[in-house]
Amino acid sequence: MYPEAPTIAEQFGFGDIASASTLSTSLSVTWQKMKSIGKASWAKSLFEKAGLRRRREDDGENSGIASASQLPDTSKQARHIAAKGVDGVNVSNVASTTHRAASLKLSKSSEPFTLENIKALSCLCGTFLFRWGSDGGKRQSYAMRLLNTLAFYHVEIVEGEGDTAHNVSLVHMLWCVLQDSKNFEEFAKNVDLIHARSSDPYICMLVLFCMTYEHLLIVMDDEEMYEKEYPLPLCQIERIVLSLKRALHEAYWTYANLAPSSESVAFGMFVVEMATRLMRVLYNRCSRQPFCNVTSWIIAELDSNQLIEEVLLGTPRANKLIQSMPYLVPFPDRVKLFQRLIKADKEIHQSESCSVYRIRIHRGAILEDGLRKLNSIRTNLKKRINVVFVNSAGREEVGIDAGGLFKEFWLDLSTLAFDLQYGLFLTTHDQLLYPNPNSASSHFSRESDHLTMFQFVGRILGKALYEGIVVQPKFAHFFLSKLLHSFNQLNELPSLDPEIYKNLMFLKSYEGDVEDLGLTHTVVQDVFGEQKEVEIIPGGGNVPVTNRNKTRYIHLVANYYLNTQIREQCAAFRLGLSDLIDSRWLQMFNEPELQVLISGKSGKIDVDDLKANARYAGGYYALDKRVAWMWQALASFTPSEQAAFLRFTTSCQRAPSLGFASLTPQFCVQKIPIRSDDELLPSSSTCFNTLKLPTYSSYKVLRAKLLTSISSGAGFEMT
Repeated sequence: MYPEAPTIAEQFGFGDIASASTLSTSLSVTWQKMKSIGKASWAKSLFEKAGLRRRREDDGENSGIASASQLPDTSKQARHIAAKGVDGVNVSNVASTTHRAASLKLSKSSEPFTLENIKALSCLCGTFLFRWGSDGGKRQSYAMRLLNTLAFYHVEIVEGEGDTAHNVSLVHMLWCVLQDSKNFEEFAKNVDLIHARSSDPYICMLVLFCMTYEHLLIVMDDEEMYEKEYPLPLCQIERIVLSLKRALHEAYWTYANLAPSSESVAFGMFVVEMATRLMRVLYNRCSRQPFCNVTSWIIAELDSNQLIEEVLLGTPRANKLIQSMPYLVPFPDRVKLFQRLIKADKEIHQSESCSVYRIRIHRGAILEDGLRKLNSIRTNLKKRINVVFVNSAGREEVGIDAGGLFKEFWLDLSTLAFDLQYGLFLTTHDQLLYPNPNSASSHFSRESDHLTMFQFVGRILGKALYEGIVVQPKFAHFFLSKLLHSFNQLNELPSLDPEIYKNLMFLKSYEGDVEDLGLTHTVVQDVFGEQKEVEIIPGGGNVPVTNRNKTRYIHLVANYYLNTQIREQCAAFRLGLSDLIDSRWLQMFNEPELQVLISGKSGKIDVDDLKANARYAGGYYALDKRVAWMWQALASFTPSEQAAFLRFTTSCQRAPSLGFASLTPQFCVQKIPIRSDDELLPSSSTCFNTLKLPTYSSYKVLRAKLLTSISSGAGFEMT
C-alpha cells in the first residue's frame, strides 16, 4: 500500500480535503480557491499558458478513472513539525485519517504525462508553491494541499491485457524526465541555481521533484524505501545525492552574501532551499540506515582547512554551508572545527585572568558532592575547575590537579549520573540509554526535582564535550535525535521498541476490518510494574481505530513513545547541555557521529596509532626492549583490557574520536628503575597521561604486572 500522509481536522486536527479524483481535478479546485482570494494575473496567465481549465463535474465519469477517493492533506503545522521538529505541538494536529491517493489506470500505450504536460505542470505548480508557500495565510494552506496532491499522486500502469497493474508515482515520472531531458550530472555541475528563473521548465521540474519527494519521505517507512524501493531505486537516490550536492555547494559558496529579499534571486533561493531540505531528509535516512557510502555525501575537493578558518572568522558563506550541508565536510574535519570553536570560547572563559574553581570531592559521595558544588557555580562551568579528592579517612589525597584528577572525577560523576538505579534513565533492548518517562516518580521529594537532575546531567555531558573528555554512556538513536532538536518520526521507533514498531507495521498492512481488533486511541504505559492506560488524543479511550483512521493512529502512537512521553526530560537535558555547548555546534553532526563525539571509538584500540603518538621519559626510548614488551603486551590484551589500560593511564577508557594524535597531553611512558621484579607495580599519572613502567626482567613479568595494575582499580595515589 502506498504511504499515506498525516493531515489536519477541525476538532482534533484531523480531516480531509475535498474529494478529488484526478490531478487536474485537484488543480481545478486550487484554481477556484485562488480566484476567490484575488484573481492574481500571473496565476491566470499561467493557467491559460498551460492550457488548463476547470473541468465540468461530470468530466470524471468518462475519463477512465477509478472511483474517486479523498486525498490526504498535510497542513502547514504538520510540515513544520515533520521538517523542523518543534517540540510542544500536539501531534493530534499533524496526523489524520488518510486514504489511498487517487489513481489512474492506463494501458502501456497510454501516455499519462507527455513531456509538454510535465513541463506545463511543473511551471504552473512550481510557481504556485513558490508564491504561496511563504505567504503565511490561506494561500499557504492551499499550497500545502496542492503539494500533498502532487506528492501522493500515482498512476497504475497495465503492461498488457490481463497483466497486473503497478504504481508509478509523479515523483518517479519527474525524475525520469529530469534525466531524459538532459545529462543531469552535467547540469547539476554547471547550473546557477541562485539565478534560476521560474520560466525555465527544467528548473521548475527540479523544484517540484525536490518538494514532492521530500514530502513523501517524511511519512514513508523503511520497508517502502529500502525493500520495495518506492518511489525510486536506491541507486537512483545516490545519483540524486551526487548531483545535488555539487549544485548546492556552488550556490552556498558563491552567493551566500546575496539578500534573500532580492527579487532577482528570490526564486533561485527558493529552489536552493527546497533542494537542501530534500538532501537533509535523505541524509537523515542514510545516517540511520545507509543506502550509499559516506563518501557520496562528501565533496573531496572542498578545502576543509579554509572552511574552518572562514567559519571562525564568521564569513557568511562558510557559516551557511556548514549549517545547511555539514555532511559535505568529512567527519574528522567537522570534529576539528568543533574543537576549534570550543578553543576560541575557552580563550574567553579560561584565560590566565579568569578565576579557577577548587572543589573538594569525597570519594564516597561523588554524585552528592558534585551536584551541590557544581550547581553553585552553574554560570561559571566553562571556567577551569580543580578537584581535590578526600579519601575515606577524611584526608585530602596527594596530587596537584593538572587536568587528570578533574577527568577522573568527571568520568566517575558521569558513570553515577547515568546509572539506572537513580531512575533518570532506562535502557532499550540493546542496552542504550534514554530518559525514563516516569522519572518524576523516582526517588525525588518534589516533582520538579527530576527535571533539575536532568539539567544537571545535561551539564555533565556538556562539560565533558567542552573539555574533550570521552565518557562511557551510550544513548539510543532517538534520544540523540532529541539532543539535535529533531522531531522523531515513526521510523525511529525500532530504536526504542522493535516489537511495537512491528505491530504497527502489521496494522498498517492489515487488509481486514481494523475495527474488529478492538483498538482505541490509547497506549499502555508501564509505571513501575503497574499498567496504566494513556489516551493519545482527547477522549481517545472512546475513539475506535478503524480502516479510515489507522494511519493517524500509527503516527500518534509513535509520536507518544518517541516525543510526548519524554518531552520535559529532553528539554531539561538540552537546557543543561546548552549551558556549555552551543546547539549549532552539535548540529554539524548526525546521531552516530554525535555518539562518537561523546564516547569515543569503541572496540580494540589502534595500538600503532598510540605508539606513533607516544613519547618517552626517564631514560626510556622507542627501541628499549621494555618499551617493546609493553607495546607487545598491549596488543595482546582483549578489548576490555585495553579499555582498562586507557582508563588507568589517561582516565578515559575509549580512544579520542580523532585518534591519539589529539590526546592532550601526549601519551608518555616513563622509566622507573627497580632492583627486583617484586619491588613495584606499574603506576600512572592521569594528569599527564603517563604510564610509569618499572624495568622488569622479562616480557612475561611485565605483562602480568601491567594486568594486575590496570585490573585493580587503583587510583592516582598508587605506587
